[in-house]
Amino acid sequence: MGFFILIKDLYFNLKGVYNMKSYPIWNKIEACIYKGAKSYGVKEDGRNEILIGTSANNSHSFVTTRVTHKKHDDGSRTYHFYLDNKLIKTATLKGKDIEIQNLITKEKA
Repeated sequence: MGFFILIKDLYFNLKGVYNMKSYPIWNKIEACIYKGAKSYGVKEDGRNEILIGTSANNSHSFVTTRVTHKKHDDGSRTYHFYLDNKLIKTATLKGKDIEIQNLITKEKA
């Protein structure tokens, strides 16, 4: 599993802010080995597996996350966030209005 960015679809403006115009899901990664954040876009379904261990030969799956996006006929969009294949959070975007629901605590944002 590797990290990659599709350069042709990635834009950087003078203020250092990425343009996520082409992607409904935008992942921003911060890690101690980078000087700044790394980011990439996802159109429909993004999965991230985190491995832990001491080397490439001694790595073990620790946790998996997944974010999905679907655009509906009425123009609204739904997003789902999964942790180890369990649905944790959903969002519905209608125009500029968003409703986010945390399914663990049943709270709405």
